[in-house]
Amino acid sequence: MVGTAGAQQTFFIDTVAGPSWPYPDYPNSVAVASDGTIYLADRDSHTVLRVETDGSLSVFAGTGFAGFSGDGDAAAAAQLNTPTGVAVTADDGTVYIADRANNRIRKVDVATRIITTVA
Repeated sequence: MVGTAGAQQTFFIDTVAGPSWPYPDYPNSVAVASDGTIYLADRDSHTVLRVETDGSLSVFAGTGFAGFSGDGDAAAAAQLNTPTGVAVTADDGTVYIADRANNRIRKVDVATRIITTVA
């Protein structure tokens, strides 16, 4: 019998899940571009997330705070309010966002990442 009285064990906890944000909170819609890039309309985080073909995740549109702002500016600096739909055109990859609580359709030019309201 081996005695372990007084022995101290050390344990380590390591996070492997990745960063705390961005992450999908309540993804409502998914669209896939012709190059394989995935777009997620995330209604509860008020963002559209972009998943690259290598698996990396970034905020494509929205600040994470509900509101309406940003036309003519960077999509990631714009405010969305409960985006529930996303679509990507086959020809140039333009991304359309159904900005539900704002009752708007927003468009993001993928080359410039500028957002505008189209309806």
